Amino acid sequence: EAWIWKLDRLYQVFRRRFFSLRNHQLIFYTEPGGRMLGMVSLPCIFHLQMSKVWTRSKEEADFYQLEVSFAVPTAAEENSRTDQIGDFYAFLLAFDTEEQLLEWAHAIFDCCTNSMSLKGKSTLPPLSDIQVLPKELLKTSTFDHSDDHLFNTAGLPIGPAVLTKSLTTDSGFSVTSATSEFSSSGWLYYRTSKEERIRLRYFMQWGYELSIYKHEVLADEAAAIRYGVIDCRALVDVRFAYINSPENAVELILGSDTSVIIIPRTDEEAVMWRNSLLDVKRAYGQLESGKNKEDTFGTGVFISRGSTFSTHKDNEELLRLQIESAVIYSSNLQDWDGRKWIPKYFVLTSSRVLVMSLALHLYDEEPDVLGSFATKDIVEVRACNEKEEAEVGNCKSACVITLRPAAGSTGDAIYAVPDRMIVKCDSIDHCLEWMRLLCSSNGKLELKKNAATGYWGSVNRIASLSRHQSFLATAPLSAAIAAANSGATASTQGGERTRRMTRQDAARKYVLVPCLPLWLERTSELIMNRKSMMNVS
Repeated sequence: EAWIWKLDRLYQVFRRRFFSLRNHQLIFYTEPGGRMLGMVSLPCIFHLQMSKVWTRSKEEADFYQLEVSFAVPTAAEENSRTDQIGDFYAFLLAFDTEEQLLEWAHAIFDCCTNSMSLKGKSTLPPLSDIQVLPKELLKTSTFDHSDDHLFNTAGLPIGPAVLTKSLTTDSGFSVTSATSEFSSSGWLYYRTSKEERIRLRYFMQWGYELSIYKHEVLADEAAAIRYGVIDCRALVDVRFAYINSPENAVELILGSDTSVIIIPRTDEEAVMWRNSLLDVKRAYGQLESGKNKEDTFGTGVFISRGSTFSTHKDNEELLRLQIESAVIYSSNLQDWDGRKWIPKYFVLTSSRVLVMSLALHLYDEEPDVLGSFATKDIVEVRACNEKEEAEVGNCKSACVITLRPAAGSTGDAIYAVPDRMIVKCDSIDHCLEWMRLLCSSNGKLELKKNAATGYWGSVNRIASLSRHQSFLATAPLSAAIAAANSGATASTQGGERTRRMTRQDAARKYVLVPCLPLWLERTSELIMNRKSMMNVS
């Protein structure tokens, strides 16, 4: 038994796991006596490969790793080897020193050969030499050092890079720190059967419904397109899956033949999701089916748009109506990638823009979206100027969309879009229609034509209104300055510290309070002054 680094192939993160080699099994836990994460029967192991990862600029190896490959026990599971992760059939262990690698490799080999001899199976091939793998050619992986304070040594990797619980993977997927407050919403990998690929979707728990989205759902998004819903009232059990499953996999049992597996990122999130779903199950109780109480799944327990031509016509029609009601406008546009135009399908909802490959993907749960951004993050929408028109090939029906930089955001990073997009429409009228709808959906922008340049562009009417109000707020400055001077004189006589009243303080004190006579008096003074100036001229 020992603490060993194990690679989570789904998130490409090495984490410390407590391994135990006993009773012809290799079992690993979150901690000694903790929750079991996986178990491998030693007779199923068919290959052990030792290697050391080496950076060319260093004289010593970064770390040593042992790859344990094992076969799936049953023939049915053997035929369903369609998953692209590979964590079901092999796992990777990392060690600090070569002595630790050899110790565990020989221990596993000896136990495997002993187990195979007892059951009369073929022997395991002997251990080969340690291979040298250049780190630059391997898939980038990180080490989770959030629990270094529990160990004497800092552990792998050897170098200055130290990561925390809040880290970003190579794919751009950002994870919230486990110490933050957990809510029943977040990005999760999931699948509904072993024949399906594991997909990354945004899950949101609301009441007894667990909804599935392709993008992050913000707090102010009233209508979002959902591609699946799980009725938690029909949950039979929520348990951890550790046999031939990824780490921290949580299985939602909906019936005898129906289950959904969700895969949170960290140990804490897995426990929290399971507890949250169990609380919902206890609160709402068992779902009472309608006419046929034995047909639990047929009552719409799990509704998903797995395909446009699905056999569940009622569920398909329900989700299709929900999608159509959430969409405000959609059309085929072209996105400029810096060298050429890329055809894409843009979908506008009340608070978000989704970018897809094809229009058919709007009604299909399987494909991922190419990008997504909230319309409130739009800073500017305008037509292309002369320089930009020359850059994109003298296109007159293109517009520029500028977004607020998502600095430090942990939301939709995996489906993020550039801060500046150039989109080409079919015609100039089509482009003006998209610009007007984007400004309207933003809530603060208004599309106007610049009289000087002749280009269409957005104007922040909220900012313009605030500037107008700040100009009007400086109206009774004479009274404010006089009051400030008198107050300063009185405080000086009393030995107190003096402070000159600013324009904002004066406006806040004398204008923002209800003072209608002051406004009327000031307005009449302006009118009289203008009339007198006209008479003099």
